[in-house]
Amino acid sequence: MSYESSAGLGVRNHYGPKLIGEAEQFGGQVSTSGFDKQVVWEFDYDNLPVNFDGQMEAEIPAGASILNAQIEVVSAMTGTSGTLTVGLEEADGTVIDVDGIDATVAQAALVANAIIECDGALIGTQIDEDAQLLVTTGGTVTGGRFRVIIEYRQGDFDATGNYVAGGVKGA
Repeated sequence: MSYESSAGLGVRNHYGPKLIGEAEQFGGQVSTSGFDKQVVWEFDYDNLPVNFDGQMEAEIPAGASILNAQIEVVSAMTGTSGTLTVGLEEADGTVIDVDGIDATVAQAALVANAIIECDGALIGTQIDEDAQLLVTTGGTVTGGRFRVIIEYRQGDFDATGNYVAGGVKGA
């Protein structure tokens, strides 16, 4: 399978067969309108989203303000003392904040159908780089399926919804 990226255009094409398991790691944007967008990743404990430098991965664009995020537990985490940590990284693997979306969610909270409201340091802030999802597990994890949903505001708006352009801030 091969990928084509039109430099500077933000357009990527995929040629050839694409496995379902591979496709879900990339994440994708939910249909939205206006400046507020959502991007969603769904993955298994043993198939975490990884850095896909320039392939078909979902990205949150530089300048976006992270409004909120959730972890939805599709199937419960199993194992011993398991944890799930969610952050963001750049396409080249440079970590923006390893736990900036949510830090060390304990296995006890990761039960089937649970919805965890994330409270990491990046929630309510504007990011300076294009960002991809970074997920790590801790402890001994033997099962679980999760969905991470991040809502962000594009471009020249801060996390409170105020328009910012040329150093001037207005409502």
